Amino acid sequence: MNANGFSHATTFSMIIAQLLALECQNKGLTLKDFFEKSGISQPTWSRIMRGQSKMSLEDLKNGCDSLELQMSMIIDRAETIAKQLPKEDVKIVNPKDIQADQNNGDLTKFVLASAALAFLISKLMK
Repeated sequence: MNANGFSHATTFSMIIAQLLALECQNKGLTLKDFFEKSGISQPTWSRIMRGQSKMSLEDLKNGCDSLELQMSMIIDRAETIAKQLPKEDVKIVNPKDIQADQNNGDLTKFVLASAALAFLISKLMK
């Protein structure tokens, strides 16, 4: 546990990306197809999923449009999940804070791996 009382960290963009990935799964769409339809590049997606970058509004809109979803629905779900994550010992942080901590050698913020975040999101959505 770090000084802030949390063992793990994630970003709001990581939550959004996980929700979009779950929607891809639900619709039988591969991530490769999602990238092609949405115009989001695989490297950008990877940086978002590692907490190294924020998802832009343009990427969110394109991702939602490609899945025929309303942006507001994804944002509402993400906000609901973000409010529940502290109970699971996960803090929402800014990607630049993660980068700064890593650059300074401070590893007290353990970024939750995408598989673990996906599991938590699935659990919290029930």
